[in-house]
Amino acid sequence: MKIFLIGLRRSGTTAFFELFRQDRRLVCFDEPFNPMIRDIPDRDEWGTKREFIDVYDKAPVVFWAKYAELDGLDELRPGLDARHQAWLSYLIAAAPDTFMDFTRVHFKLAGLHAMAPDAVLVHVHRSPAAFAASHLLPSIWKQGRAFKYWRQKNRLWRTMKKYNHWGLETVIGRSPRSLCGEMMRAAGIDADAVYGANAATRLAAFWLLALRRAQVDGQALFGGNYLQISFEAFTRAPDAYIAEIYKRAGLPAGEIDVSGIRPASGNPFPGHAGWKEVAEIIGIDPERETFEGDLVL
Repeated sequence: MKIFLIGLRRSGTTAFFELFRQDRRLVCFDEPFNPMIRDIPDRDEWGTKREFIDVYDKAPVVFWAKYAELDGLDELRPGLDARHQAWLSYLIAAAPDTFMDFTRVHFKLAGLHAMAPDAVLVHVHRSPAAFAASHLLPSIWKQGRAFKYWRQKNRLWRTMKKYNHWGLETVIGRSPRSLCGEMMRAAGIDADAVYGANAATRLAAFWLLALRRAQVDGQALFGGNYLQISFEAFTRAPDAYIAEIYKRAGLPAGEIDVSGIRPASGNPFPGHAGWKEVAEIIGIDPERETFEGDLVL
């Protein structure tokens, strides 16, 4: 049994990962293509790499022979090459009942489907506004970040570059002639206007590009095993969404404690004129939390 979770960075995928990790029937791998895996077994500050370390301990030489990261512009290129296929096959063979949390494969769903055509594919997203702001503002909850948060918040609408904390500035680029810009143009998004605007607009446009591609490919490839979920809606009724995921996977629901799920951190600028400018450029309201195709429970 395979459950694949896709979502852009800062979209709530870690919350899903930690919930399904409670189910002892599943082995949960967090971001198999993350370049930070190269640092294990020594580096695991957040405790999310334990399952990789378990596989590594059984055969370190084989582990490193199979491992394949996915970073930068490779995220935009379609398909999984032979290295990435071999790495996923290795992990799948190590744990027949698997939950995998992906953040870099919105444009590679055909590759995932080829690896596990019967998998359940869960696609989680936040509102474009919350997603964009989360990449531009440091977490206010971390020690010593409050001043930095308020400073960044005051200049968010003037931020044009240097927002690469989670690697998306590398993916999006700074030119409408970049690979991402050309993909936006092909998808009907005004790339010239997007790249002439601020970073919040670029992030929201990338969100839209990724959502549209995942919607089309997810529905075409996985059919009834494709679920698109608003993270904001999920945090309001996590039990119902978890039960539906298990139902699609053909498993009785696991005993999962959802008491630690907090309401999704929202848009820090509700109703701001800046979002109206974003909407004029990308053609959707970035403050919306739910979109066509979302599973509503």
